[in-house]
Amino acid sequence: MKRKMTVLIVMILLLCGALSAADAKTSEGFVLIRAKFKCGCSRDGMGTMIADNGLVTAAHNIVCHKHNRDLKECNFFFGWDGKTYSKKYNGYYSYRWYSDFSNGFNSSYDLAYVVFKNKAVNDYFDYGVVTDSYDYEYTIRTIKVYGYNGGRLMEDWGSITYHESTNEISWPMSSSFKECVSGGPIMYSITGSEQHVMGVYTSISGNTAYGSPLTPQLIVEMIEDGAHVEPF
Repeated sequence: MKRKMTVLIVMILLLCGALSAADAKTSEGFVLIRAKFKCGCSRDGMGTMIADNGLVTAAHNIVCHKHNRDLKECNFFFGWDGKTYSKKYNGYYSYRWYSDFSNGFNSSYDLAYVVFKNKAVNDYFDYGVVTDSYDYEYTIRTIKVYGYNGGRLMEDWGSITYHESTNEISWPMSSSFKECVSGGPIMYSITGSEQHVMGVYTSISGNTAYGSPLTPQLIVEMIEDGAHVEPF
């Protein structure tokens, strides 16, 4: 008997929407996040559009993990390629994060989303929510990850390991990717399908990179905050 697949893939089919990874290097769907926090710290990170008005990123790009203070102001550069960008946004937006930094950095559920009041881009990526450890081991065997290094868009790939106790995935990171800012997408594809955003790159320890998978809660709350995301 065939085992029922538990990968919940949501195809976003809003006309001009869905992009494959092959389109990535010219895509508005990749976003440079330039954040200033209420504690006075600042950082650059990366986000990925999974709707025309919503992105996912690492929580520590939205709240300072050293002082547990959230955004004072933030600029978003859509389609950033290291020198130019297609659009800049510094208008109204809402956001939510899912990791607790009250005792310093915590990589578990290091996820956040941003929802813009109005449509921000024409290009964005499909997403997938993975809910079963079986699928990490037998269905999603390799992933591709994107990040900015000195503003340049870089990519990495590898075989993943799922850590159920912390809801994290890890993979061996290539040396060229180590200097990339966090928050970029972790993408996977099932044979015959396009790439889907299934998580965000969050941290590195030695030669191992870590990421947080997207969760059903995040998708539901993005929709409640006004993101044009199809429910799974």
